[in-house]
Amino acid sequence: MKSSSWHTNTTQIIGHSTGNPDEQTQAIINAIAKAEQEKTQSNNSESGKQKVNNQAFIKALRENEDPLTPFFPDALDVHSISDFTFSNRHSNNIAIRLYIPKSEGPHALVVYFHGGCWVFCSLDTHDGICTQLCNKANVAVASIDYRLAPEAKFPAAYQDCIDACNYLYGHAKALDLDSDNISLMGDSAGGNLAAVVSQHPDTRARICSQVLLYPITDVSRLDRPSYEQYAENFFFEAKMMHWACEQYARNENDRFNANMSPLLLDTFNALPATLVQTAEFDVLRDEAEEYAARLFEAGADVLCKRYAGTVHAFAAMAKVVEQGQKALDDAAQFIKLQSQASRALPSEGAI
Repeated sequence: MKSSSWHTNTTQIIGHSTGNPDEQTQAIINAIAKAEQEKTQSNNSESGKQKVNNQAFIKALRENEDPLTPFFPDALDVHSISDFTFSNRHSNNIAIRLYIPKSEGPHALVVYFHGGCWVFCSLDTHDGICTQLCNKANVAVASIDYRLAPEAKFPAAYQDCIDACNYLYGHAKALDLDSDNISLMGDSAGGNLAAVVSQHPDTRARICSQVLLYPITDVSRLDRPSYEQYAENFFFEAKMMHWACEQYARNENDRFNANMSPLLLDTFNALPATLVQTAEFDVLRDEAEEYAARLFEAGADVLCKRYAGTVHAFAAMAKVVEQGQKALDDAAQFIKLQSQASRALPSEGAI
């Protein structure tokens, strides 16, 4: 039963909208735009006239310092951090970074899928976010190093995420985890993967709750009003989303597959409690909020929050952008409450 605290059929606005990005966010947009302009001028100089190809562009995204690095959220203390690998269905070794909180186990678990257009970012780029969740929600966090496109196109990433969840579930006792208390969280492309995993027949019955942070939910169409309004000059531009789809999808048909566009699911099943967090000035805003509405219509407990004055990836700017830290705190609080509620429920099969 839904309580009065659930804002289920509408989006809750966090903060005050002025019609423009807030000062903290705009300063970051300006700094990144200036750096990109200087880089372009350098590439157009006598020493760098050759046009950068797609392979070189991807290499630069992965190997060069992320422009958001100076603004990444601070890492917080946790009891331990360990890296290990498991073998997926195709015998690929997939890395997992496990964060353990300063409390006695078995621990509730959040499986985290990083963003980055399915193409870049890593366990390291999202280390601060994962430590914050572990510390503030008092849960274990498993960050998944799924295979990246374009080398591993759809369905590689979501299959790796499903395999990781199943591995963690099967090895919960050895890892001192509570197999009956598993949540998901992801940002952007990672939010897309979380949404897919939460509805997949192989995993959906095991998921208690999920947090979708400015998720990609429908790449079958990139023409919703937010795409038109915020196509340029708001950090994450529409052309970048078109490029991301080209890297991940094998063909046009993939974009209409519900495992790539979860908003296209005909039926939602075993619905976990869900927090959807969106940015005011983000091309992905409308599809994310539409996804929240679809979950509500299907009977899920859904809380949808739009953070005023923000742009895509604002949680990755949390060191400087107050709304980014607010979003991470809200996510941690949501996960903490859901994990506590799950602990209070009897285990499956109990009398």
